[in-house]
Amino acid sequence: MCGIVGWANLIDLQTGGQPVFNEDRAISVVMNGEIYNFQELRKDLEQRGHKFLTRTDAKVLPYLYEEHGARMVEKLNGMFAFALWDSRRKKLFMARDRFGEKPLYYGVFSGKLFFASELKALLAHTDVETRINFAALRQYLAFDYVPAPLSIYQGIFKLPAAHSLTLENGEIKIERYWNLSFQKRQPTSSVGEAAEELRGLLADATKM
Repeated sequence: MCGIVGWANLIDLQTGGQPVFNEDRAISVVMNGEIYNFQELRKDLEQRGHKFLTRTDAKVLPYLYEEHGARMVEKLNGMFAFALWDSRRKKLFMARDRFGEKPLYYGVFSGKLFFASELKALLAHTDVETRINFAALRQYLAFDYVPAPLSIYQGIFKLPAAHSLTLENGEIKIERYWNLSFQKRQPTSSVGEAAEELRGLLADATKM
């Protein structure tokens, strides 16, 4: 497993250094991005007995993992890419936000998994190969970007939006944890009620 270069946290820059840990430091996390609903999550975790010594939003991640395991991603609202190491189970868990606002690259070279929030961080390691992926190049010329899961280099991939990656017992598993749905949860009886619901959703999003 390779470390991460160039990851940053936007909240509590003075005391919010990374990685962040759970109480016994068996779980460590690095994150790039921002968790919009971290205050709500923190309040719930404090009621469950977890102690917070900093105000950084990343601190909720190791505790969420202790409480919910891989399903922790279902609780998150924000733009993020993070990597979590569970030293007890020798398990690496990584995830990217629902719409892929924050990037997460990975690749296996010389029997090791490398991951980072930027391509240039991966390319700095001598084990990482830099052969052009011509299929990705064709897509770039057609669409002006390289769609996930490809990157411009062979063997380096982008974790797709709303996906998680788990490395355990030498096996990599990638799963989608969320799908965008346009189905209504319940029927709306009038345009006025729909407008009021939209107004509330916009206010809530702006507040976060």
